[in-house]
Amino acid sequence: MEKSTLPSGWTEATLAHLGKWTSGGTPSKKMDDYHSGDISWVLTGDLEDGIIKHTPNKITQKGVDNSSAKIFPIGTLLVAMYGATIGKLGVLGIEAATNQACAALIPNSANQDIFRYVFYYLLFARKNLKEMGQGGAQPNISQTLLKEYPISIAPLNEQKRIVDKIELLFSDMDKGEALLKQVQKQLSTYRKSVLKAAITGELIGKDGTLWPEYNIGRLLSDIRYGTAKKCFFDPSKTPVLRIPNVAGGKIDLSDLKHTDFTEAELAKLRLEAGDLLIVRSNGSVSLVGLSAMVTSHAVGYAYAGYLIRLRLNQSIILPEFLNLFFHSPFVRNKIELQARSTSGVHNINSDEIKALTLRVPSIGEQEEIIDKVNAVFSQIDALENWCAAELIRSATLRQSILKSAFSGKLVPQDPADEPASALLARIQSARVAETATRDHKPKKSKAA
Repeated sequence: MEKSTLPSGWTEATLAHLGKWTSGGTPSKKMDDYHSGDISWVLTGDLEDGIIKHTPNKITQKGVDNSSAKIFPIGTLLVAMYGATIGKLGVLGIEAATNQACAALIPNSANQDIFRYVFYYLLFARKNLKEMGQGGAQPNISQTLLKEYPISIAPLNEQKRIVDKIELLFSDMDKGEALLKQVQKQLSTYRKSVLKAAITGELIGKDGTLWPEYNIGRLLSDIRYGTAKKCFFDPSKTPVLRIPNVAGGKIDLSDLKHTDFTEAELAKLRLEAGDLLIVRSNGSVSLVGLSAMVTSHAVGYAYAGYLIRLRLNQSIILPEFLNLFFHSPFVRNKIELQARSTSGVHNINSDEIKALTLRVPSIGEQEEIIDKVNAVFSQIDALENWCAAELIRSATLRQSILKSAFSGKLVPQDPADEPASALLARIQSARVAETATRDHKPKKSKAA
């Protein structure tokens, strides 16, 4: 906010004016006695915009002593500076150390009353901070950049009124968002139950145990791995479907890459309508074995090496029905259990896919099941889209509330409030006194 537009009693400052900022460190991972101790150690992934009361990672006092890690007091405000977590916040509810990716604003007697206000201001500023962190191989903001970030400071009493109003409004919104997320979970559960009913015959009132059993290998006319060629963006070349194009369970053509093929190569890899593409390898086990059916929009495209193409004998099984099979909860659980690996990359191969068994109804029954699933799923999709839209609307409303708060429009000003300039002067005096005290402390002599 421009200084001339600040409400009466407000002042413009930077985050550096609010107290001492610092960061933590990481004890050497080569030293076993630096880790698994009794000192809580916060990583940016632990910052969830709330109070931190425990951490999964611990370090030892020896780890603190032999690294740049520091133990911060209760009430310390933490800000993530690196990667996808930039701008995420946490407030220590326990004494804890952090790694170097967390910036820390240390509380003292002069500034501790402003921390709730600063917390919400940084929540409001997160989008800007993320944008400032773009550009490098890994997005990040420096502590210097963070300290130079501007902040509009309200008088202390007004800060308390602002925070109380924000928390009142957010509390009501929290309840609404919790209900929406509960509906999303219920819809996900309902979707799985429909898939289960489709595969067992229950959806059409049939006993699926009476259907003939096949292993998938007997239902295929071809099964083939994709190309290992390097792909790039060049629309003059042949489009190649990759994991991002099938990871949603449907073919997504929004991010295509391309490469060159000879006619002989393309003859083996060319996709036809009704082919199924299966993810065979991924760092996320929930994606392994996930299928998507090729539609007319992707006919003639090729596919990458982490995918397997299934071409079906459609006189026995319809691709839509086999696609339902691969998405059903029983099959997902079976594939994920089989694909799990301690190496970090999870896999399923063509032989394992061919060995999967299923009971196959008549073509007429398959068509009836597909129609019923599509009808139910269209209703589920509509409700899921509504929930997602409402959550987006709620997030937008939160930002509007914060914008009003930090432009002085959320609560009324009181001319009797002590101006923010006096508050900043006290904080500065406390920092000067703290520095002087620290400088006069006798330094510890190093052990011989």
